[in-house]
Amino acid sequence: MKTHLPYSFLPKQAREGKGKIVYCARNPKDVVVSVHNMGLMVDIYPVTTWDETFQSFLSSDPGIGTFNGSWWDVVPEYWRHKDDDNLLFIKYEDMKKDLRGHVVKIADFLGRSLSDEQTDEVTENCTFSAMKGNPATNMSRDPPMHEKMYKCSEGTGIEFMRKGQVGDWKNWFTPKQLKIFEDFHSEKMADIDLTFPDE
Repeated sequence: MKTHLPYSFLPKQAREGKGKIVYCARNPKDVVVSVHNMGLMVDIYPVTTWDETFQSFLSSDPGIGTFNGSWWDVVPEYWRHKDDDNLLFIKYEDMKKDLRGHVVKIADFLGRSLSDEQTDEVTENCTFSAMKGNPATNMSRDPPMHEKMYKCSEGTGIEFMRKGQVGDWKNWFTPKQLKIFEDFHSEKMADIDLTFPDE
């Protein structure tokens, strides 16, 4: 099951240790940029300006930035379970630095033994460029899904799999927004030992 649900919304069996959970978190600065671009391409979301998305993301009010819950509620909730036997918490930024190492880590967590050849094949299929070109992972390139959800993105050049870069937020944040964001983030994460690189 692939989901954006908060930990507390997961099936009771998963929270009781049945099954395996691989949770991937990302720097919230890059997440808000991703959320904004998603809003520009998905038919069911309201189109908002960058500033509106930014404000919504920092707000507790339901909106494009918080439809799956506030990042500062959802991600720390998974982080608190990082030592559970059935949960593997990984960071997108770490995966970008060492994709093959994360393929091995995830396989080990899932109790799978992969040969070097299999590990290489999985690693290649999980590169951003491979996933962007695959309609099974880039829903913008899946004709039925495109017709159902992504018609408003036609002609924009924006795709479900957009850039996948670490630190793209630097191309979006104004100095004022950066200060607001960092102050807000510091306050929300004061008692949580989870950090992300800013690259």
